[in-house]
Amino acid sequence: MNPQLLPETKVAFFKHCRVKSGGENVSISEIINGTQSGKWAYQVNALRRVPYQSEAYESAKLRLPCFMLSATTATGGHKAADIATHSGLLQIDVDGVGEEEAVTIRDRLGGDPHILAAWLSPGANGVKGAIRIPPDQELHRLSFGVVRDYIATTYGLTIDPKCSDPCRLCFVSFDPVLRFNPEAVPISIPTAQPPEARLMKPGRTPKKNSSSSLSSASPSPSCILHNTCELFQDFPALLPIYDQHVRRKLGTVSRGLRNAALVELVASTFCVVLPRYVLAFAEFFHQERKELFADYPRDQWMREAESALSSCLSRYEKKKLGPETAVIYQALPSEEHAAAFRICHSLAACDSEPTTPPPQFFLSANQLGSRLGMLDTQAWRILRYLEKKGAIVEVVKGTRRQSGRPATATRFRWLFPV
Repeated sequence: MNPQLLPETKVAFFKHCRVKSGGENVSISEIINGTQSGKWAYQVNALRRVPYQSEAYESAKLRLPCFMLSATTATGGHKAADIATHSGLLQIDVDGVGEEEAVTIRDRLGGDPHILAAWLSPGANGVKGAIRIPPDQELHRLSFGVVRDYIATTYGLTIDPKCSDPCRLCFVSFDPVLRFNPEAVPISIPTAQPPEARLMKPGRTPKKNSSSSLSSASPSPSCILHNTCELFQDFPALLPIYDQHVRRKLGTVSRGLRNAALVELVASTFCVVLPRYVLAFAEFFHQERKELFADYPRDQWMREAESALSSCLSRYEKKKLGPETAVIYQALPSEEHAAAFRICHSLAACDSEPTTPPPQFFLSANQLGSRLGMLDTQAWRILRYLEKKGAIVEVVKGTRRQSGRPATATRFRWLFPV
């Protein structure tokens, strides 16, 4: 491996994650070479001898050196205000898959044309990677959405959503079989469209005499979200959800009740769709009511939305779950699994369907996939995972669409008090 292959790509390096200053900018090739040659092997091997995810493990991991893969530091710190330049790299983090599976995933990702490097995580139970993206901090979150969906559709893997933060730290590791591709090319990031265009399919024009471009069209079963800025274009099944839980529920909002409306919006949707879609709903609500928010900047509104969402998610476990369900919820392996859990729990508590009184509910893989932004098959696997873990059970199996007969959703029962 030639350390001069990437002479211009710098990243911020820190002695450990708890330091707030003193970071320095080093070449990414130093990190790659150090990971492969064993520069941190002594510390990493000591960590791997400790029971995985134990209290001692977590404590030892926090003492490892770390780096900010997506950016350099201007001040020596690793907060957003400390960022100097974007590195053009985004962290891939697939954790908790087991040592054998981690090796397989590393080798698969290592052959990808966009991935610069892939290596085993410090605990060897997961994989870290560096994928090339445009070196633009403003596009980082958009790039993460594209990368997340690319990895999901190409490899069937879920990457840690925290990598959407350009300040996300990555602990050093040791992997003598690290996969390195110096010819990796940046993944293509679609240019963001204006808000009005984001809600329309190419070539489609708004209907006359309509107050909104929202439609109730159903998504294709194989529809995949490639760009979070085109949420309603790629997943039109979310449009009636937005209409029901946001537009109709909030109705006309006065200036003095804007913050109350935001709290209601988030509270009404965080158990209905994936968290990032809650934020997308909040953003669109701000965009479509321009007069109401003429003096309320979008960035401020979105910060408030993120704060409200964080509060709802943190209270959910304490307020909504008993001890047994909390154990299942805490052990779920991804954000998508946790969102599916909340969706099922919410549907099971709904008393609007006379044919499915609580705790029974109807839910198809297609419906869940639309709410989570994934393929039907992936959503189906999540439902089976929740069933295996004892949260739900299938009562009546759904049917596929046949000639002259519509498809029917599977009926489930929630196995705990609602």
